[in-house]
Amino acid sequence: MRRIETAKEKAIGQKKKARIISFFMLLILVGSIAGFAFLSNPDDNAQANNGKKVQNIGNQWAVNFNGDNIILNNGPDDVKNVSMSIVSDLNSFYGKDLYISSNNTGVTSEIASTLGRYVSKVQRACYLKCEEDLPEKDCTENLIVYVENKENRVYQEDNCIFIEGDLRATDAFLYKIFLK
Repeated sequence: MRRIETAKEKAIGQKKKARIISFFMLLILVGSIAGFAFLSNPDDNAQANNGKKVQNIGNQWAVNFNGDNIILNNGPDDVKNVSMSIVSDLNSFYGKDLYISSNNTGVTSEIASTLGRYVSKVQRACYLKCEEDLPEKDCTENLIVYVENKENRVYQEDNCIFIEGDLRATDAFLYKIFLK
C-alpha cells in the first residue's frame, strides 16, 4: 500500500519534477547552441559577399549564385583594385542577346560560360567596324568590348561594357554582376 501524502508533500514533489524537467530542457538548449556553434564553422576557403558564397576550388573560384556555381579564375581579393564604373546588373542582360567583341578566347569563353546561362544568345561581334566576318554592333545593343591593356578598368557607355586589362578585369566585372 502506498502512503497517503499531504497537499504540501504533493506540491513539493511536483516542484521537484518541474525543476528536473526544466534543467533537462535547459541542458538540451545549451547543448544544441554549443553544437551549432562548433560544428557549423564556415569553410576556411569561403568568403561571404552580400550573402553569396565565394569558394576557392583549386586554382579557380566558385560563386554560388541561385544554386549555380559561377567559375572564375581570380578571387575577390585579386580584383578589388580594378577600377569599376558600371550601372548594369544581371537584369540588364537577362533574356536578351549578348554580343562580345574580343580577340582573347579565354575572356570570350569566360563571359560566354557565365552570362550565357542568363541571356537568350551569346555571339561574337565587332565594335563598330571590323575586317572579320562578324556582325558590327554599337552601344544600342548589349555589347561587351574587351581590349588588352596594362591598366585594369571596367566602364560603361550606354549598353556597352568596356573591359580593359587582363582576365582580372573580366573577373571583376563578373563579380560585380553576380554579387551585386
